[in-house]
Amino acid sequence: MSKEIANTMRKPTALRGLVLSVAALAAVCALTAATAFAAIDVANLSVAPGSNENSLNFVWYSPNETASLQIKKQGAEGWQTIAASNTAAANGVANTYSHKATAGGLSKSTTYVYRITEATGETVERVVKTGNPDAFSFFLVGDPQIGSSNTTTDSAGWQNTMTKALAAFPNVNFMISAGDQVETQNNEPQYAGYLAPEELKSLPVAQTLGNHDNGTSGAYLSHYNLPNMSQLGATNGVGDNWYTYGAALFMDLNSNSTSIAAHKQFMEQAIAANPNAKWKVVIFHHSPYSEASHYNDSDQVGANGRRLTWTPVFDELGIDVVLAGHDHSYTRTYQMKGNVPQMEQTVDANGAVVNPTGTLYIEANSASGSKYYSFNNRPQAFFSAARNQLNVPEISKVDMTANSFTITTYRVDTMDATDAYTIVKREAESNLAVKADEKTVKKGDYFEVSVGFKEAVNSNAATLGVTFDGEKFQYANFTPAAGVTALDYSYGEGEASVTVMVGDYATKDYGKIMLRAKENAVLQNQENAVSVTVKYVVKAEDGTKSIAEAKGSTSVYTAGQELPDDVSLIDLSNIIDIFGFDSSNPDWTAKYRPFDYNNNGKIDIDDVVKVARMIKR
Repeated sequence: MSKEIANTMRKPTALRGLVLSVAALAAVCALTAATAFAAIDVANLSVAPGSNENSLNFVWYSPNETASLQIKKQGAEGWQTIAASNTAAANGVANTYSHKATAGGLSKSTTYVYRITEATGETVERVVKTGNPDAFSFFLVGDPQIGSSNTTTDSAGWQNTMTKALAAFPNVNFMISAGDQVETQNNEPQYAGYLAPEELKSLPVAQTLGNHDNGTSGAYLSHYNLPNMSQLGATNGVGDNWYTYGAALFMDLNSNSTSIAAHKQFMEQAIAANPNAKWKVVIFHHSPYSEASHYNDSDQVGANGRRLTWTPVFDELGIDVVLAGHDHSYTRTYQMKGNVPQMEQTVDANGAVVNPTGTLYIEANSASGSKYYSFNNRPQAFFSAARNQLNVPEISKVDMTANSFTITTYRVDTMDATDAYTIVKREAESNLAVKADEKTVKKGDYFEVSVGFKEAVNSNAATLGVTFDGEKFQYANFTPAAGVTALDYSYGEGEASVTVMVGDYATKDYGKIMLRAKENAVLQNQENAVSVTVKYVVKAEDGTKSIAEAKGSTSVYTAGQELPDDVSLIDLSNIIDIFGFDSSNPDWTAKYRPFDYNNNGKIDIDDVVKVARMIKR
């Protein structure tokens, strides 16, 4: 657990290792809106994640009304040209347009060169690299808030963080900013300072709308290009948005809107659109669990506050991680559910939490050093597993795979780690035992699929769902095991469901589901899968109950025609390597022709039966 080192608010008086000089920044920030782009053709250029790992979003300002993006793989010939959307820049910036373009269909782990093409010709050329969706990383930053202290020094601190972070981790794939990129939503020099680092021309950044970014000027949408933006949860035209990367679904909420009903609807739609997402990550600005100056804000802890009204929705939707900012300090919660720390978790030999209960919440500290908030000597909160206020900028790096999430936080001055936490997801080995009759099934035949557990479990009710090839089989009935009562059942084309009650909590066998091969089925000599899913009530020793799920499958062998009683499935398996070949095979004459006993130019079931009988003799 990280130690709290300092509790007093302090603004940095000196920053070391600055790449962008204070003098240069002062010159940029001193430009007026009327002259900001008089000396350059392209400004405020940035790249962001697109809808998925195969796309990137671009945005830039220029004095030209029309513009386009060109992109190609590094070293390749020829450019792909993508027309940009063109809108007048916000804040009344004279003779300036905001251009947006999306490059899709990109290859993973590939370096691309892109350039901006306008009426004046090629003006900007940069390099960006796509990641590997199977194993990727991103930075989390909180509240750069350029202009909170001083635009020049805040910009310098932000540049220092980008320089240090990318020097330490040059292969990170993208960055998430948890909001308050600027102090004042309509201040162009502050946007210029935030977007100034050259690193942001090659590092995609997903922005979040903070309270300081929220306003009527329209500058937020002029400067950023958000993927899949909805009008659910919108304020001033900026709504929730989502994107995917590998097995993760990222849902960014506009927490300036306190309508959890709208946010829930948005998340439900995003989850439905990405049913295979293994990780669900939510990002918004106002952290519901933080320890510093916003600890007791009414919009957080009041009766309608986010802690009491938003977190139950995250519980319901199975959100894995929530990333936030706003409180300018670092807090990592325990796994939280029902506003209660879930202290009993499975931890592996490496200290990772395995298949945890509850949601992890992260409050990110200031990444620029523009402002820090104190814990005011308050004891560590009930929800807090780790916290710190070092009064130096911090940045977190997240490493993800389909099965793991690791967040490590660093102090920027030394790039030493201040906290680390890992979640691992593992597929539970199914305790379900599913077995079909060991016989060859022909048209009209009934067969049974036994369903139970390898080892008894404490269950007193369950729903057995079975799926099968509906063109070949149909549901017939269910025979419960001793002590089991069938309460309800339903069936349709290729599926059936049976609800049962168990008299004894120690359950091993549920019973047998009977299926039948249809009279009009076109059967082949092959194995057919029958899958069973059991959702069952688990009763713990303390009387608490939960729902568990187990899956299993079995194989049913069907015969395309009647087989003689003296030929078995085992016999057929002994000659399976020659079954199904015909005279078109190059090896037909030498290898297979001798087994074509009926001389019809193929090895068919009659030939196989004859060979099987010969083997049996």
